Amino acid sequence: MKKKNILAIIGITILSIGLIGCGNSTSAANTKNESNWEVSKTLDISHKNNIGGFYNDNFGITVGYSGEIHYTNDGGAPWPRSTNTSMCRFGLDIVSEKIAWCCGNGGHIRKSLDGGQNWVAVKDFGRSLPNQCRYISFLDDKKGWVASPKLLGATIDGGETWTEITLPSGIGNILSMNLLNEKIGYLVDSNSKLYTTKDSGATWETKDVKTTDMSTMVWDTNTTLLKFTDDKNGTFFYGNNDVKLKCIKTSDGGATWNEELLPDVNGGGLYLSHDGKILSINTDQGNKITLLNHK
Repeated sequence: MKKKNILAIIGITILSIGLIGCGNSTSAANTKNESNWEVSKTLDISHKNNIGGFYNDNFGITVGYSGEIHYTNDGGAPWPRSTNTSMCRFGLDIVSEKIAWCCGNGGHIRKSLDGGQNWVAVKDFGRSLPNQCRYISFLDDKKGWVASPKLLGATIDGGETWTEITLPSGIGNILSMNLLNEKIGYLVDSNSKLYTTKDSGATWETKDVKTTDMSTMVWDTNTTLLKFTDDKNGTFFYGNNDVKLKCIKTSDGGATWNEELLPDVNGGGLYLSHDGKILSINTDQGNKITLLNHK
């Protein structure tokens, strides 16, 4: 078995021990008894994939091994295979019902302008496993960021060119990334730090994510996930040292964080829709995708 497949299986298997409700980042006294998330459905997946995500209840995409990509327009029944040629896919972002991006091994970046049916190559960014691109965040078909654990790149011309952004001093491995608009972007690293730029990466502000139990290992599948819906409100999902998925939320740009509970779901790779309302979790080692809706 190839090393990249072994790493992916290990990551998914470890997380599959169990995902439970989120814990508090600052104080157990703030623990909530009810979840704002509920399981909407679980889909059987017959093709191999590293991560699957939904833009809304109907439109979703999976990306995975050897560049295999599938899409659905009816909530997961069926999953037609897309036209794509690339190495393995590890990062996915669905911007709209037409525009989607993915990245992965070999620095191969791909985009679709027809709802995931066909994917075209743009200029490469990143390296090969274990330093492949796995984090991707786009605003539209032109402007976006991609990242590996050690590199961050930006494009404003649809991937025809990439500008490498200088990372903050002292940053650890990038574990998650989110681009809010053309100026504002966020990184979370393996030191449990949130880095915020408001000038396209020219300068960075650093804050503590205030987690004491976040796993700092870098997996091929996305086991951490950061999403800001505006410059104040953000959600961060992460696997802790006990191999349990937790999530925390901020309403003040990352100055303070509070818990957000989840139902009990076993799984691995994570994807959150642009509006922050649909969380997709690869479960049963990629044979299923469980969707959680935010109430």
